[in-house]
Amino acid sequence: MARFDEVRATFWDDGDYGVQQPLTDEMVREAERVLGVTLPSALLDLLLLK
Repeated sequence: MARFDEVRATFWDDGDYGVQQPLTDEMVREAERVLGVTLPSALLDLLLLK
């Protein structure tokens, strides 16, 4: 399995999924409210990578 450091540069490259708006604190709060969970900080760190 590849280490994340090795794939980080291409992790968010252009793909078939289109461009999403940058993640905001409000979006995180809404997702947590809808899902009824607190998202792990490691996941949020990953989602905030640019």
